[in-house]
Amino acid sequence: MITSISNYTNSSALMNMQADIQVLKDKATVYYNSYGDIPKCAETYFETIDTSGGNITVYKISEGTIINEEFIEDRDGEDGDIYYQIDTTKLNNVTLNFGTNEDIYIINARTLNVYYTNGVMSEDEMHYTY
Repeated sequence: MITSISNYTNSSALMNMQADIQVLKDKATVYYNSYGDIPKCAETYFETIDTSGGNITVYKISEGTIINEEFIEDRDGEDGDIYYQIDTTKLNNVTLNFGTNEDIYIINARTLNVYYTNGVMSEDEMHYTY
């Protein structure tokens, strides 16, 4: 079997993203059980915005990140429509593989499912969660 370096890199990035998501989901669940709330940034949420005459629905975090339709297709069917940006400063001892200011993780208000808004490409498919 021949494996290219790019396949290994993509696979490694996907595993790193999945590890980040698992850590954040575990920590967010502990936070929720302790405080009765999601560890969210102040007033961040998703809203539907209309582009090109109503033909495309795009989700947008207030003041910034736009989530494309690929993300919407990748999300869990049990999720509600409300998502928040995770405030990692509210979680204890979190070290992430993707943890710069440009790396935004969101959490669903109903299921506490976590997603990485930048996504990771692996095997010609974009992934936003595990």
